[in-house]
Amino acid sequence: MKKRVFFSVAAVTSLGVLSVSLLLCVVFYRQYTSVIRSSLKSRAENFAGHPLSAILPEVRAIPAEDMRVTVVTPGGSVSYDNTAGDAPLDNHGGRKEIRAAFEYGRGESARFSDTLGEATYYYAVRLADGSALRFAKTTRSVAAHFASAMPFALAVTLLVILISYGVAGDLARRIERVALQLTDLKNAEKMRREFSANVSHELKTPLTSISGYAEMLTSGMVRERDKADFLQKIKDESGRLIALVEDIMLLSQLDEAEVSAELSSGLASRLAGGGAAAGTGRGKDGRVPVFEPVDIAEIAAGTAEALGFKAAEHLVTVEVDAGPVFVQANRSMMAQLFFNLIDNAIKYNRPGGTVTARFTQAGDRVTAAVADTGIGIPKKAQGRVFERFYRVDKSRSKKTGGTGLGLAIVKHIAIMHGAEVILESREGEGTTVTVLFNR
Repeated sequence: MKKRVFFSVAAVTSLGVLSVSLLLCVVFYRQYTSVIRSSLKSRAENFAGHPLSAILPEVRAIPAEDMRVTVVTPGGSVSYDNTAGDAPLDNHGGRKEIRAAFEYGRGESARFSDTLGEATYYYAVRLADGSALRFAKTTRSVAAHFASAMPFALAVTLLVILISYGVAGDLARRIERVALQLTDLKNAEKMRREFSANVSHELKTPLTSISGYAEMLTSGMVRERDKADFLQKIKDESGRLIALVEDIMLLSQLDEAEVSAELSSGLASRLAGGGAAAGTGRGKDGRVPVFEPVDIAEIAAGTAEALGFKAAEHLVTVEVDAGPVFVQANRSMMAQLFFNLIDNAIKYNRPGGTVTARFTQAGDRVTAAVADTGIGIPKKAQGRVFERFYRVDKSRSKKTGGTGLGLAIVKHIAIMHGAEVILESREGEGTTVTVLFNR
């Protein structure tokens, strides 16, 4: 990328410098030649109509370095030339400017020499005695001027190329960043559409069930002894719907890097009054999460205690290593992370199984691992379990009230903390989810 940008910038810049140099040479040359022509005309017109005898002393006083002065007789022979000395000159009667002077009183012309790279401008007037007085000045041609400017133009071009090399690197990085941002935006838009479609589907399922059961109850189609079962199903689907909405709202807050006070209060409701949730999770501006030293072992222990009733229902034992184990983190997010890990480990465990949360510290790394002795995850599904709404066993997830968002939330929170999530699982033996923190 950098090389392509460099060569493009260098080529365009070099062409631009050379083009501007040529254009300036042409413009300045035209102005310069215009001044020369005006000077020749002005000097010649001062002598027009005077007899040669009256102006000859003044004409002879004009130095050859200033301009060439030639006097031509009516027959075309040269009677005086300040550049020729005693050398004889050819007949000038056929020269364009001389013929015009004899015929019309004045004439001008320009002659170019490609060999010498010069241009000579002439202006002649007819004198009172019938002879012609001609003034001439020679200058370099535009090609010669451009050639003389080439070293400077090349030096500027080289300097620009060197500057372009540095600019190209910065420009390439900017282009790559923009390209990456565009890719991220496209991916984000794709994820947003997929997420919206999934949300619509996931919300529709429990709502359809609730609506169906309620319609059957209100229509009188349900026998009295079956009403309790229908009401229980409505309650279960409502609970599932509430959990789904809460997880969707939490993901939305995480996506926007907003951790509001409702995050903690919502978690407290789900934990049925447990002590795992604490703090508002946000700064004074209401948007930036507060990161502070947090004892994650204490948070995990509080979560395990709050989920004790659920663990007892599933005949599962939850054990948490004693702390303290501190990391720089957001307390509310850590509560959400361990809630989802421990809740999943309970839901997808076996009766009589165990859930263990262990913490280790080594240098600047802290490892938090939540292991269960449950049903495990098939190898082919392990790469997708952190996707939103992905469920390994949809029928089991429905029975356990899973939303398919728990591990997606864990992954999102870990990324926001610069942590790494590792999943190890063997089908029929259990699953371990490890979160590696940098202190």
